[in-house]
Amino acid sequence: KPPVSHPLPLPYGSRGLTEKDMDTIATEFLYRQTSESDFFSAHSFDFNGERHLDVYDKPTKCMLDGMDVETRKQVIQSNKEQDHYATWLQGRPDYVSLAE
Repeated sequence: KPPVSHPLPLPYGSRGLTEKDMDTIATEFLYRQTSESDFFSAHSFDFNGERHLDVYDKPTKCMLDGMDVETRKQVIQSNKEQDHYATWLQGRPDYVSLAE
């Protein structure tokens, strides 16, 4: 059986789904061939006045999102030499800005 659900968190207090969110739901959730081990997670968020969609969302990014901005910045910057660093930044312009 495919997974029961595929998460698509939205920004807290958002006014709902954008056209980009709906396109992602259609292409990545509804019309996607899945297997038992297949799992897709995306994260919709606002950054610099624009809605972004991270289709490379991972549990670690959820953990980072739960941190206050200064702690998140410190964690991101302290992991620059790690193998997983590039995957953290993929799809996340907000993390890229903290890495600088």
